[in-house]
Amino acid sequence: MKSINDINSHFRGGKFFETKYVEKKSQFSGGKLFETKETMIGRYIIIVDEAKKADRLGLDKIIDKIEMKNTKVLPSLKILKEGVEFMYEAYKNLFLKYDEFFANGNVCNTSSAFEIIPSKDSQAGNVSIGVNQLATKDQIVGSVSFGDTTSQLDFPSGNLIINNLDIQLITGSTLEEIVTTINSSSANVLASIIQPNVGQFEILITSNNQGSPITITDDQDLQILAYFGISQSAATSASLSAQITINGVAYTRPSNNITDLDGVLLSGATINLKETTQNPVVVKVLQNYDAGVKLFQDFAKKL
Repeated sequence: MKSINDINSHFRGGKFFETKYVEKKSQFSGGKLFETKETMIGRYIIIVDEAKKADRLGLDKIIDKIEMKNTKVLPSLKILKEGVEFMYEAYKNLFLKYDEFFANGNVCNTSSAFEIIPSKDSQAGNVSIGVNQLATKDQIVGSVSFGDTTSQLDFPSGNLIINNLDIQLITGSTLEEIVTTINSSSANVLASIIQPNVGQFEILITSNNQGSPITITDDQDLQILAYFGISQSAATSASLSAQITINGVAYTRPSNNITDLDGVLLSGATINLKETTQNPVVVKVLQNYDAGVKLFQDFAKKL
């Protein structure tokens, strides 16, 4: 974010508005907002400069000195002090939000399938988006059921290997203890116990990430996997990843939260996928000039 000193280097003599904003004034009712406010703002350049100096030298020190004075003798000085404080805050609130003025923001989106959050690098225009597949998390369910979760189990001791990480399991452990052991590892999965039917408990292993298939084996000739009825996942990165089209171009991403679409109309934008679409949906990205107008209007109210 720009500092007060950086921004004020453009502001001296009112040049900031001429170099940064006047080129946009045709967007604001023929430039009337700028024509009526620039002159007014220019009148406060000295106060703003003093606010900048106060920021550099320490506004609190200046205020403390003024407070030490007899306000009955120097009422105008007290008013000036309050004015400088007020203008100082208004100055920061306006110019430290420089990026907001140039950011894109509005999306005419009537689809429930996705949400678009444009960035300042996104280009305004019509975009056709199709969601062919959502990203999902891989899951492996054990096919062997157990009567409870607390009985000791008679499987061979050894290492359960999940995503290339060895997880030591000891014979005599309960189903609950095995789940705890897996979740205490850094295998990037979540183990849980499901009850598909009354009195039937099975182990479920879910990947922590969308788009990532689970690899699983053991070092006991697959005897541990067989004991729990666990098989290798048949999922692939492609089957677990999001598949979308933007203006007819296909994209595959491992997550439903997409943030790396550089080089297209939605450069820098975030797209949150929610459901698939039968046909591509056309949305319109509009530049959010309203936010910039509001910043100037709020600033003008403080003058």
